[in-house]
Amino acid sequence: MDELRFISADEVREKLTMPKAIEAMRLAYHDLSSGKAIIPDRIPLHTGNATQYLVMPAHFPSGGITMIKCVSLNSDNPGRGLPFIQAVILAFDETGEPLATIDGSAVTAIRTAASSGLATDLFSKPGAKTGGIFGTGALAKPHIEALLAVRQLEKIYVFGRTLGKSQDFCHRWKNNLEVELIATNDPGNLGEIDVLCTTTTSNLPLFEHHHLKSGVHINAMGVYKPDYQEIPSETVVEADIYVDQLEGALTEAGDLLVPMSKGLISKAHFSKEIGAVILGEREYQWNEEKISLFKSVGNAIQDAAAVKVLLD
Repeated sequence: MDELRFISADEVREKLTMPKAIEAMRLAYHDLSSGKAIIPDRIPLHTGNATQYLVMPAHFPSGGITMIKCVSLNSDNPGRGLPFIQAVILAFDETGEPLATIDGSAVTAIRTAASSGLATDLFSKPGAKTGGIFGTGALAKPHIEALLAVRQLEKIYVFGRTLGKSQDFCHRWKNNLEVELIATNDPGNLGEIDVLCTTTTSNLPLFEHHHLKSGVHINAMGVYKPDYQEIPSETVVEADIYVDQLEGALTEAGDLLVPMSKGLISKAHFSKEIGAVILGEREYQWNEEKISLFKSVGNAIQDAAAVKVLLD
């Protein structure tokens, strides 16, 4: 084995451009919904402290690679000035030879946002002009980049935990993103938004259903716990829902499982995978009277597809 290469976060952000990442997610979901990808359940490790560890393996046939991602999550870290999510990826070729170790935190942020970009391209209003995002953490800027990669948005409302956080985010990135950023905590602004992304760790819904614009597309990307919600149950009941993987949604997607536990929806209400649209097994056409919702809890095939782009 030659010297094992390390791909840093800066190199990930330079090489894994958003258009390339979005196309990689298209291949990832193709392999996932066609049954070609091999994705064992992620393995959680709880040590009794505030940090949770996850081990996520995946085999990506279209890319000819296998990888293992090791992730740590600590909700106390942002208060310490440390990232909430930290990760490292080890990639192998088909002979089993290790190819590289990669900063997994940067990959996670970009591939998550790229999935939102793909879903926005498939499900949102073709002429969308206004976006919105809940959250100002590591997923926020890549999500804005993903939206701009597929829609010519003129402005994006930023909803932070506090108005101050929203303002800080907009001030930091206003010269780096080719769109008007508007800091807000006014739910009335939701009535203008064509594409909305949620990227928080909230355990309670972030907004009320009646504030939403008819025909809005929502990417619910933040929480992955069965009892946590970013999206109101009323919105879920009325939405046309697509998930990244049905199996994962049934165990981790609190946005869907909470209303299902209350008898508001059944499993059939969210039985459609985004990969089915990519495979041509299902068709979707935007409807100004219908809310569309893409719910993702994250899947290692996303990381594997992103890693393939980096290795290429």
